[in-house]
Amino acid sequence: MSVAVGQQKMFVNGAFVDALSGETMEVLNPATGEVIAEVPRSAAEDVDRAVAAAEQAWVPLAIALGFFLLGAVLLVAWRLAGNERFFGRRAFEAVEPGAGTGVSRT
Repeated sequence: MSVAVGQQKMFVNGAFVDALSGETMEVLNPATGEVIAEVPRSAAEDVDRAVAAAEQAWVPLAIALGFFLLGAVLLVAWRLAGNERFFGRRAFEAVEPGAGTGVSRT
């Protein structure tokens, strides 16, 4: 059985790229020993490029997560201040321990 050999690329910073060195290596099917793909041979420079891209992507995600957590804290503080009428009392009631999911404290 013959398998078409495809050349793959690395996904870095939102794009499919080759290794900076341009080198590739073969991927073998362990059962048959056939070459099933050709992939970039990554080096330290490729890893540095991927890490730098990941660090840049982390900043907007961290900012968004911070705003989400801030909103959650403010919602809890608002609730503790007695403003449950905005959402309705049942929105903040806890489920009775040991009771079914449809039972809540009143």
